[in-house]
Amino acid sequence: GHAIHSMVQAWIKDMSTLDGFPKSTYGSEVGFCDKVHNVKGSIDDIITFPYAPELDVPLELKTMNSATIAGQK
Repeated sequence: GHAIHSMVQAWIKDMSTLDGFPKSTYGSEVGFCDKVHNVKGSIDDIITFPYAPELDVPLELKTMNSATIAGQK
């Protein structure tokens, strides 16, 4: 699971360099704090799309390893 997670993060970063593709706004593991809802944490990235640059899209990747899929912990 960790290798796939890292691979997708790298893919997003590489994709950000191409014209017309979503742009990685902050890079991996972006910290955030929402004081209104009293929530803190981190997410994998924030991306923006070329056709809606004013809209930031938070991105959190979740992966599972084979033990998790098999129902083991």
